[in-house]
Amino acid sequence: MRLMVKPISEIDARLEADLAKICADIPEWLAPQLAAVTDGYLFTSTFNDRHIASCHVNLEQRSLIIEHLIVGEINRNRGIGHDLLRQVIKHFKTPTQLTFNNDLKVPSTFRKVLVSCGYEPQVDGSWMLSS
Repeated sequence: MRLMVKPISEIDARLEADLAKICADIPEWLAPQLAAVTDGYLFTSTFNDRHIASCHVNLEQRSLIIEHLIVGEINRNRGIGHDLLRQVIKHFKTPTQLTFNNDLKVPSTFRKVLVSCGYEPQVDGSWMLSS
């Protein structure tokens, strides 16, 4: 089975259980992930019909704000977060600006993903689409 990224429009029991596992080492992120369905956008990566990563984003005009992005502990360091971020950016037709929630620890490896998607880092910590 291949990895799939999709937007979520409603929470069911299986998704809620999977999100609880994904957020096991950061439990305070579970509630915002569940609320993202009505307060922003929630995307998940699935493998073999199980949710293994999630990304909560908000869109303000052409600026995409990454509120939370988390990959389940056993699936980390496999490029799943990178793929999820790429697919979220693609879904919104390449927003002109991208920022990360101040509480989000952004892995240095995401720099490569953002550069490969055509973004350049800005002094304020945001990323702007190269012209």
